[in-house]
Amino acid sequence: MNTDRQLAAECVACAHQPAFLPWLPFFAKAAVCDVLIVMDQVQFTPRNWINRVRVGGGLPPSWLTVPVRRPIRRETPIREIGIDYSVPWVRKHQNTLQCRYGRCPEYKWIASEILACLQKSPRFLCDLNVALLAAICGMLEIKARVVIGSDLEAKGSKSELIARMCSEIGASSYVAGQGATVYEDISAYTCRSIAYRRSTFAHLEYRQHSSTSFQSGLSIVDALFNIGAAGTRALLCRGQAIENAVQQTNAPRPGSVHRGGYETQPRVFCANT
Repeated sequence: MNTDRQLAAECVACAHQPAFLPWLPFFAKAAVCDVLIVMDQVQFTPRNWINRVRVGGGLPPSWLTVPVRRPIRRETPIREIGIDYSVPWVRKHQNTLQCRYGRCPEYKWIASEILACLQKSPRFLCDLNVALLAAICGMLEIKARVVIGSDLEAKGSKSELIARMCSEIGASSYVAGQGATVYEDISAYTCRSIAYRRSTFAHLEYRQHSSTSFQSGLSIVDALFNIGAAGTRALLCRGQAIENAVQQTNAPRPGSVHRGGYETQPRVFCANT
């Protein structure tokens, strides 16, 4: 996973706030893109996925939370959110992961990669989250480059901001999350000749050690600990699909599956898996 702003003339991009150890759909989207734009310039929302995530491990799901320094102004951007080290949260996270996943066969390697990022004690939350994203993408062989949103000149909000960032880096296509099309202004992309696509991810179940029933909506570390990097990579492959936005009146292209304004055209990142 690279952090380089220089991109090829043709590339597929996605954008996301820098979440803390996010769930599988986040990485399914990144896996089919050439570049991931980290939107660190948008407003931080307390008690959100930016500084917390749920883990399982055979017990009722609980939160891993990174405490942040306060006070936080109403419109403080994510890039300015500092981490609060006045409480021993790193040790607490380590103990939680050990307690919940210590018996998983992949625990030692996965935990060492995650804890190495935590123990560097970065000052800002965004730096921690980007380091963790890079580590996990490395485990999963996801090649998407990272571009930091605040490094770009693009301004605006919502769809207009993302479309301007995509245009600035020379992206030819943008991949949105499954729920984004409810509020996205697709014309912001099409007027810049950027193809708008939607990532869909089927939440497939996998073996969860010590669990009597499958627990969904957890951090990707749950899959990594339980089925390893290779198993998680295969899971991302089986669950992913990319849909192209098309006009309702358009006929589906050969080989595609048409579904209410979208047609599925998979862009597989793991053909050899």
